Amino acid sequence: MELLRKLFSGIMLTLLLISMLGLMFNIQPVKASGTIYIRADGSIDPPTAPIQRDGDIYTFTDNIYDEIVVEKSNIIIDGAGYTLQGSGSGTGFWLYGMNGVTIKRSNIQGFSYGIALSHSFYNSLSENTIINCTLMGIGVWSSSHNIISNNSITNNKYGVHLSDSQSNTISENIVANNSIQGVGIDSSFYNTLAGNNIINNGWGESGLLEELSGVHLCYSSNNTLRNNRMAGNRYNFMVSGRVLSHFFQDVDESNTVNGKSIYYFVNRRNAEVPFDAGYVALVQSYNITVKELELKNNGHGILLFNTTNSEITNNSIRNNTYGVFLWYSSNNTISGNNVTNNVSGIRLEDSPSNILSGNSVTNNGLGIGLSSSSNNVLRNNIIADNSDNFRVEGSVLLDFIQDVDTSNTVDGKPIYYWINRQNEEVSPSAGYVTLVNCTNITVKNLGLDNEAIRLFFTRNSTIAQNTVTNYLYGDGGIWVSNSSNNNVYGNNITNGWFGIYLDSSSYNTIYGNTIAGILEVGGITLSGSSYNNVHDNTITDGLGLWLWGSSNNMITQNTVDANSWYGGLQISGSSNNVIYHNNFVMNRDQIYISDSVNVWDDSYPSGGNFWSNYTGIDEFSGPNQDEPGSDGIGDTPYIIDEDNQDRYPLMNPWKKATFMASDVVRTTDDLNVREGPGLSYAVIDTMIKGNEGVVLSGPIEADGYNWWYINYSVGVVGWSAENWLELAPTPPSSPQNFVYWAEGAIEWAMNRLGRNDWSGLCMRFVANAFMQKEHEPAGYNAIDGAREFYRFDQDPNGWLKAPKGALIF
Repeated sequence: MELLRKLFSGIMLTLLLISMLGLMFNIQPVKASGTIYIRADGSIDPPTAPIQRDGDIYTFTDNIYDEIVVEKSNIIIDGAGYTLQGSGSGTGFWLYGMNGVTIKRSNIQGFSYGIALSHSFYNSLSENTIINCTLMGIGVWSSSHNIISNNSITNNKYGVHLSDSQSNTISENIVANNSIQGVGIDSSFYNTLAGNNIINNGWGESGLLEELSGVHLCYSSNNTLRNNRMAGNRYNFMVSGRVLSHFFQDVDESNTVNGKSIYYFVNRRNAEVPFDAGYVALVQSYNITVKELELKNNGHGILLFNTTNSEITNNSIRNNTYGVFLWYSSNNTISGNNVTNNVSGIRLEDSPSNILSGNSVTNNGLGIGLSSSSNNVLRNNIIADNSDNFRVEGSVLLDFIQDVDTSNTVDGKPIYYWINRQNEEVSPSAGYVTLVNCTNITVKNLGLDNEAIRLFFTRNSTIAQNTVTNYLYGDGGIWVSNSSNNNVYGNNITNGWFGIYLDSSSYNTIYGNTIAGILEVGGITLSGSSYNNVHDNTITDGLGLWLWGSSNNMITQNTVDANSWYGGLQISGSSNNVIYHNNFVMNRDQIYISDSVNVWDDSYPSGGNFWSNYTGIDEFSGPNQDEPGSDGIGDTPYIIDEDNQDRYPLMNPWKKATFMASDVVRTTDDLNVREGPGLSYAVIDTMIKGNEGVVLSGPIEADGYNWWYINYSVGVVGWSAENWLELAPTPPSSPQNFVYWAEGAIEWAMNRLGRNDWSGLCMRFVANAFMQKEHEPAGYNAIDGAREFYRFDQDPNGWLKAPKGALIF
């Protein structure tokens, strides 16, 4: 389950958790050749650089086309309006371990980083223009008490970014048109942002969604924001973190988003958010009302963290990363809201016992998501046209205990969220199905768009002949978690991130499913799952069969064709699986395997798997492939790695056998019986048309025929070609069957009618039913008997009116 959350179930959660200490912020700037140094002794290296020194003041006298590394503290560098020009890489000004340095009036452009400070303190960056840097305008790492003021920082990838830094001041800057982010504060504390204009950032290119913002406070606490104007950014303002302290910020209503005030309540009680709010966060608050607001274009429309007994009602919430986000919050009511065009509509994380009612949640990425949040009540919510309408996630049974009835709909169809149900069938009208701790439930003939069928802690149920398609990042077409002894067959699953996913589940049978166009994880994936039987499935045009930490499974008779990126078979940490009679055809990577030892064939002559990239030949036969004559099996093994090999690779794609061992077959024409499977073997005898025999083994393909090893009833044992064989018909019912049904009919009359004087009629019906010719339908007499029997049960005086053919047996 944890693996799924890291991959896919947890895409929305990942957006909140990932720190921006990644590629952009852990890479320290690198010096380039031609660099100018201001040395620790105050000298300029090289001395020909157009910089004039006057004591501790360094003034540009011309434009400079190199990087500058500052190695001296307590100096002033005055750009005097000149340009420091880069060539698309390197760092304009690079300070490491420097204190008391002022950099001002410089035009800095065309570097990877405009100005970079690391482990530096009490420096001042002011009145600079920083543009067109491929990574960052100003980057600050592990530094404190610096002042960044009155700069114009535009058209970079990131504007200003602080990481692991504290007590810095960012004020009166223009931060605009940076393609990913304006100002980012990451894992940093007690910083001040004041009087900045942060506009039109986050529109230039794709990135992590929380990065596409004006201001983002991530994993940071106790920062102060005053009089900042955020407008026109893709997402104006966002706060994210993992623990309560990350949400302790001092942000007052003097800050605005698109001209409306930010209301960031911390430790507030019994209040209502004013009508002019453009952003709302409730942190460790109680009994707050948020109603009839328009909240848009932020990281969160409404954020609740560790907040209780509050009401979110009748708001319009759109175009945010998260529309409504509850974390560690309980006993709140979210009702009557219009939540649309957000990346995630309504999201609850570790938040139990809330009420969601009467909300319209449409055109979001995720509609409503409940993660590790139990005992929430959902009523009359309209969930439609989201990429993933409704999802419940968790790792223990309690996480899935929710009160969700059919008054909730997805795309106009009712939600069936069943808990502790048994011996029932889900209505074909269902638009969403989740079974929690259920037994013997049937889910059949459903057509689901953008929804998966989910089983949690469920047993002995059947998921059959459903069509699941067009979901974007749901848990999967069919998701089976901590469940056992279920049958999943005949389903058609297309165009999603997962096909059929088994997580920590055992003794399930997955067969006869068609899966195509899977994008992220295997068409069929077994994760931490054992003793399952996966057979006769077809997986194409996406990703194939994946086994992670799964053992003792049977993988047979599947076709895995034309898949990409480890598309055939991916096995990691999975041993003692038996894998044979599968077709691996033209996959980009037929197999990837690590830390696994498995069985790859069914011994000789049954054989192993068909691998389309096998280059061996077939000139010999026998268990050691050293006997004359081909047998449809490669003469050399298919080597997978040093611990795994298919000893008997098939030369042609596996076809499902016409017969099985112990089947009774008969000849459809005179048929030769040979010593071996092929035309080169001697004829032992010839069976005339109609001879019967028992299949012992096979088939083996040779000389264009499938050969079966048969023990004929006349005492001849040998190999015959399939083309002139068929299953022998089942013999007619034995007399014991007549006695059985006759006794059953009399018992019915006694138990149902309380009398035995109608037993003659019962006997008459059974006798008539058995007085038919072999292979012909029951005659009119048998039908008449059934009519009489049926009508007596319904109306003893009107049995002659019974509909013809109303058979009860």
